Amino acid sequence: MNKKLVASLAAAMVLGLVGTSFAANPFADVPTKHWSYDAVSKLADAGIVEGNSDGTFKGDKTITRYEMAQIVARAILKEDKANKEQKVLIEKLAAEYKAELDNLGVRVDTLETKAEKFTINPSTLRLRFDTHKDDGASKTTDQHVNLDLFFGYKVNDNWSIQGESEYQRGLSKSTLNTSLTDQFEQLYVTGPVGCATVKAGRFSLYSPYGLMYDDKLTGVEAKFGKVVKITLDAGKSNTVEEAKNIFSGSLEISGNNAADITAVTVEAPLSPVTNAKVAYYRYANGTDNNNGYIIADGTKFNYYTVSLDTKFAKDFTLVGAYSKSDADSAESNKSYLAKVTYKMANYSVPGSYNVFAFYRHSPSAAQFSNTDDWVNDVKGFRVGTNYVLDKNIGLTAWYSDGKYIATGEKTKWYRAEFDFKF
Repeated sequence: MNKKLVASLAAAMVLGLVGTSFAANPFADVPTKHWSYDAVSKLADAGIVEGNSDGTFKGDKTITRYEMAQIVARAILKEDKANKEQKVLIEKLAAEYKAELDNLGVRVDTLETKAEKFTINPSTLRLRFDTHKDDGASKTTDQHVNLDLFFGYKVNDNWSIQGESEYQRGLSKSTLNTSLTDQFEQLYVTGPVGCATVKAGRFSLYSPYGLMYDDKLTGVEAKFGKVVKITLDAGKSNTVEEAKNIFSGSLEISGNNAADITAVTVEAPLSPVTNAKVAYYRYANGTDNNNGYIIADGTKFNYYTVSLDTKFAKDFTLVGAYSKSDADSAESNKSYLAKVTYKMANYSVPGSYNVFAFYRHSPSAAQFSNTDDWVNDVKGFRVGTNYVLDKNIGLTAWYSDGKYIATGEKTKWYRAEFDFKF
């Protein structure tokens, strides 16, 4: 490589931390009027470059590719301590001198492996357009863009850190500058402990088909089994600022207590096309975000749920779910869902689609917390479709029609959504 001082400086910029500190004008053969003087002085003062034993820099000396590879090799060893800009340069130089580094016994795989440890997991950018109309109320709309980003970092061959961040901004004129959210939804570590796969941190907890609980849990989870799967969860639900006791009929009160949650879920295949799930949830001492009721200190409620899904004919899938709580409420404490789906939308196959219809009866007392739309205190039906417009681009459209169980008021909901998977 017939480059002079330029090559030496390019390599030196990525060597964060291989030298010692020097005073001004540290190298006798770098004239103060030379264009590189300031750069060399700053790099030397920062301890990034070091001179020869005789106190000279020899910046005008031509270096070989082999000598350059030695410089890069030392930089790779210090790569963890380099800043972002230096890391980029290290990677570029490592790629350029890969053959020489191989001869030196230095594997560039170290850099490649670190880059591969951080992953962006399947995520979605969505454009959503909702219209909602209740009896005696004006029509409301929700138009927003939402980025649901999932990511992970591989700690070692067994353990990883997983996370989810969600970013949302309103699209309508009235919400463009006000409807903005940025939520850190999940962050947890996961890996094997004995015969179980364990999670610890904040993660999603989903009861069978979300009929009773579809929200976050801060705690631990352990999953056992390969065919018959048993999942144990324990932790705290989301905290809230206000809640309403629907069991006693009391007025809205302030609170900020997360409910204690313990849960056991058993999943088992009954046949090649049929699966069953049974779950038990116990809630105590806290408030709930979506249903808005208080569980007083020292009291608890138990929830039981069961579900079944089966492919009962070619291209047809049937789902049924039922839940019941022991809450003593004026409302019903039983909830159920029946859903039939035709075909399957596959985002890697343009033109694929599904058509679905379901009926839901979901009183507040029968389910604890659910972030899904049109779930709490409603009964009615929904029909819709998912259509793959192009690879990784889909359209979702549905219509819901029903009533609020507590008041009997009618409610209607329309949605059109474009999803971009990556």
